Amino acid sequence: MEIVCYLPVSPYCTEILQRLRLSLPFTALETFESLAPFLRRLLRPSRLDTCLLIIPADHTDLDCLLDNVELLRDMPLVLVAPDPFSQTLAKSHRLRPRFLTDRDADPEEVVSVLYRIQERLKRENSPGEEPKGSEGSPRLDRPNLLPHN
Repeated sequence: MEIVCYLPVSPYCTEILQRLRLSLPFTALETFESLAPFLRRLLRPSRLDTCLLIIPADHTDLDCLLDNVELLRDMPLVLVAPDPFSQTLAKSHRLRPRFLTDRDADPEEVVSVLYRIQERLKRENSPGEEPKGSEGSPRLDRPNLLPHN
C-alpha cells in the first residue's frame, strides 16, 4: 500500500508517523509538511492501493482542501480534523473521509484504521480474485431484476 500524508509539524503528527513506520507494512510512504506540495503530489497518478492521511493544521488548511476536493476523490481518506467542534466536523465531512476524527483521538486508532483500509485494498486489488457477490449468489446490494418463473 502507498500512503500519502499531509502531516504538518506537531508532536501529534510526529507520533502518528512513528507509529505508522513501526506498525504498517507499506510499500511507499510519502509525507508532506506543507499543503501546496501535497496538493501538487495529488495531481500525479496514484496506484490502486493508495490511501490518504490528512491532518490539517487549521481551518485555513481545511478550507484549502475543500477548494481542491476533486483531487481527493477515488482514494480512501483518513482525516484528523483540527478540532472537535461541530462546525469543523461538518466541514470535514464534505471531504468524504472513510474515517474522521479529531486531534483528541489516540494515534493508535488512526493507525489501526489505516491497517484495515490496507487489508481491504489488498483484497480488492489482488489478481485472480472475483469481485464480491460473484460466488453464484445474488448480490445483496442490488435488486434482482430478472423475473422469477
